[in-house]
Amino acid sequence: MNNRILDFAEAPARLSAREGRLHIESADRPPINIPFDHLAAIVCSHGQVTFTQAVLSELAAANAILISCDTKHLPVAMMLPLVAHHRQTTSFQRQATAPLPLRKRLWRDIVAAKIRAQAQALLSAQDSDAGLGAIARRVNVTNASTMEALAGRHYWAVLFGEQRLRRSDEEDARNALLDYGYAVVRAIAARALCAAGLHPGLALHHHNQDDPYPLANDLMEPFRPLADLWAVGWCASRPSHWALDRPAKQSLLSWLTGRFTDGAESRSLFDWAGRSADQLARCLEAKRSSLDFPELRCVPPQEMARPKKDPQRVPRDVALRDVRSAG
Repeated sequence: MNNRILDFAEAPARLSAREGRLHIESADRPPINIPFDHLAAIVCSHGQVTFTQAVLSELAAANAILISCDTKHLPVAMMLPLVAHHRQTTSFQRQATAPLPLRKRLWRDIVAAKIRAQAQALLSAQDSDAGLGAIARRVNVTNASTMEALAGRHYWAVLFGEQRLRRSDEEDARNALLDYGYAVVRAIAARALCAAGLHPGLALHHHNQDDPYPLANDLMEPFRPLADLWAVGWCASRPSHWALDRPAKQSLLSWLTGRFTDGAESRSLFDWAGRSADQLARCLEAKRSSLDFPELRCVPPQEMARPKKDPQRVPRDVALRDVRSAG
């Protein structure tokens, strides 16, 4: 499976299905055909992108997702496949009846992993974890949300250095960059959950009646800092231009569809999220908590170009993928 994300933002386009391929027509370029099983997601930002019903069904069959954006190019809706696992009904029932103590233990594991990931991001960006490593070690079942909030205060105070970011400030253009990045990570998490036979609407912790995918919000937490780290680097290279424009989205998508390593092996974020979703499904089935998220860092392009000592460790279907912006 390829993990390509297509972002239609700059021009009108018409999408249709032809012999197992996505057929893309636009006024300023020749038609393009892409196999549906090469796609992870389609992001529609332009108001004049049209698609046929066959496109939606083919995307669902390929376990791909469709993301719709508003006039500010921020995602507002997501379509996921309804059937992506052979034992989905049983898995849904297991989720719905998961006991509260189990959900709390799993949420503890997620929060601890998120704080460790934030600490790693701070080490990469600011050469100090601001005490988050110690906070992660203090997380338990009874204080997980409190520790998450405490870590968040330390984290956002120092992540961007002297140019401190307030996530509540809607006028700060950096928040739009982060929101777009989180939407992509959330979509990757939701896709992984569906593939693992889990319903993204049955959460462990997040509960918002207006959010149809709260479990995706749970699972994505340890992967959020990857988008944060990209935003720090992007804003540092452009101190006066932080718009959510085409170059920014292309750079972000290229980053998130690149390679990440836990120190032992390198894989795509799709693969790492899939592993975590599979592990979560096994925990719900066995009614025990043992969620171990990888501590990831980006693989630099020069490292990806080096010959692998053990080529069997990285399957071909998760090899480096390109990101193309269509339309």
